[in-house]
Amino acid sequence: MNHHVFEWAASPVLHLLLLSLGLWLCLYLFITLKRDIFHLVRRHKAVHANWECSLGEQNQAMSTALEEQSQALGELRQELREVSERVSLLSPSAPPAQGINLVKRTQVLQMARRGNRPDQIATCLHVPQNEVDLVLKVQRTIAKAI
Repeated sequence: MNHHVFEWAASPVLHLLLLSLGLWLCLYLFITLKRDIFHLVRRHKAVHANWECSLGEQNQAMSTALEEQSQALGELRQELREVSERVSLLSPSAPPAQGINLVKRTQVLQMARRGNRPDQIATCLHVPQNEVDLVLKVQRTIAKAI
């Protein structure tokens, strides 16, 4: 019996049968693999097309929103200019300067004693020249009275 099994296993018909079965199996696997790849490619193209369409819609929506925001910003800038012009018309001019204080008077007198001219003193201390003249005149009047 063992001998009979070896003869049958060694027969060329069995070898051809197994070889053809292996080739048919390879062909089946190749065809199913190609079919799966084809379906995956088709699905990928559909997803990609949907994604591009969605991106295009989002891009359009963003562009529209950006244009609207730019318009709104332009309107706000215009309103700000108008309000600024109105405020500049309503705001009073600079308040009149207060007279020079005691510290400034002292500085005026010290600089006059050093020999500075009234226009130099006014420029240096940032006070009006007529105020410097007045302080010096008052000082001369007091000095004459003493």
